Amino acid sequence: MSLLDLRQYGQSFWYDFMSRHLLASGELLRLIARDGLGGVTSNPTILEQAVNQTDAYDEEIALLARRKMSALEIYTRVVTGDIAEAADILHGEYEATQGGDGYVSLEVSPTLAHNTDGTVAEALALWKLLNRDNVMIKVPGTAAGFPAVRRLVAEGVNINITLLFSQMDYEAAARAYLDGLSDRVARGGDVRRIASVASVFVSRIDTAVDKELDRLLAGARHPEAKRRLDALEGKAAVANSKLVYQRYKELFGSSEFRALEAKGARRQRPLWASTGTKNPKYSDVLYIEELVGPDTVNTMPPGTVAAFRDHGWSRPTIEQDVEAARRIFVELAAAGVDMPKIYVRLKDEAVRAFEDSFDALILGIDTKRKAALLRGRYEIAGAGIGRELDRYNVELQLSGFVEGMWARQADLWSEDPAEQKRISNRLGWLESPELMAKNLPRLKRFAASVRAEGTRHVVLLGMGGSSLAPEVMRAVLGVQPGATAFTMLDSTDPGAIRAVERGIPIRETLFIVASKSGTTIEPNSLAAYFKARLEAAG
Repeated sequence: MSLLDLRQYGQSFWYDFMSRHLLASGELLRLIARDGLGGVTSNPTILEQAVNQTDAYDEEIALLARRKMSALEIYTRVVTGDIAEAADILHGEYEATQGGDGYVSLEVSPTLAHNTDGTVAEALALWKLLNRDNVMIKVPGTAAGFPAVRRLVAEGVNINITLLFSQMDYEAAARAYLDGLSDRVARGGDVRRIASVASVFVSRIDTAVDKELDRLLAGARHPEAKRRLDALEGKAAVANSKLVYQRYKELFGSSEFRALEAKGARRQRPLWASTGTKNPKYSDVLYIEELVGPDTVNTMPPGTVAAFRDHGWSRPTIEQDVEAARRIFVELAAAGVDMPKIYVRLKDEAVRAFEDSFDALILGIDTKRKAALLRGRYEIAGAGIGRELDRYNVELQLSGFVEGMWARQADLWSEDPAEQKRISNRLGWLESPELMAKNLPRLKRFAASVRAEGTRHVVLLGMGGSSLAPEVMRAVLGVQPGATAFTMLDSTDPGAIRAVERGIPIRETLFIVASKSGTTIEPNSLAAYFKARLEAAG
């Protein structure tokens, strides 16, 4: 079943995952093209796993460490870089949907969950740093977070209000958004480009309620009492979301919102978060299939995406059995399940879990930072293969290696299944022409803006293929009359650098850093050098 089918019922599919591999491998572009992906969300746990549990960021952390950056400064540089790149990749979706989709979310530090002023200050700083209209700043739905949301919306910031569990939580989130819009209108501000989602957590509710039901079942004496308790398991999370959606319809169908809508305000869509099924007794697509409806977003982790792509079913379900959903909460209360207490505990646990992940993330970066400073040098290893290259080249052609590579036969390199999976992912470059074709409008807009700003010269800083490919394409395709002058610099030789510097009007020059990883020391060193020259020139 296609994830694209969700669109016909008004639901957007976002990805609850972020890593450098997602960006560098082309997987994000494939999700957009193949599955209709409309956005990306992240949280401290996802970021901690991406940075600390892989080596994808090690070289960049080492480079920034040698620039005397602290662990927190490195975190900001690394994470915002990935978020910015993801936002640029998704900007085509943002434009195609007129701001309905195409968003990437980044959370303020979870240590600020109970600090309104601190949340506002950090959110504004991240918003300004990222400087992209399709970024959302995530703010937790705490007693301190809701007033922060109101202030941030009034400032024109896109907000993803997260860690919402109860219907009361949802109402407070919607209220903060509506009040923020009203405040902005009262100041004479424009509300047409402000976007927001209210992230209601799903599966964690069933996990907590089922645990309480199991406790009650263990003490139940009568078969009928056990039957009623057993029938309630796995029902609370979906029922809660369905009732949240009913409240959404009331709030955003009210005369209060219609007055704001007349001024261009957007609806704050409910977003179903934590939709990976935790209990193996339940369907692994339960929290997708049961929550499909207009003006909603479902943000799915990778495993749930794969499961739904394989056997999920799309149909409008969010408004089915609403009265049954109400009865579930009546029956839970009658059985002795204290839902308000569970909601409070879930939020406290989630805040603490994100705080722990954030602390682990910063500690991991600091550990890598200190290790890089202790090494203090690069170890370069290499060996020539001489005439062996010609022999291997002939053997590869005779063995049908090239055809196998285009067929993505990972066993050409390894017999290890785990290694084959990694190799298969790394063959994404074979689809580069098709994937980059989708980026042509964005690239053309960028080129036009550069010319409009009066740039007369472009210098490309790179090493190897990152710089040679553009130079070859320019030589083959030719240069249009009046085109911006172009220089390629792929050497760290001081004489070559000086020659380029003497030949350009630096105040009218754009420097492009070309690097597949973004962490290679040579282009980063060239970038640092010319950035200093630009700053010196004012």
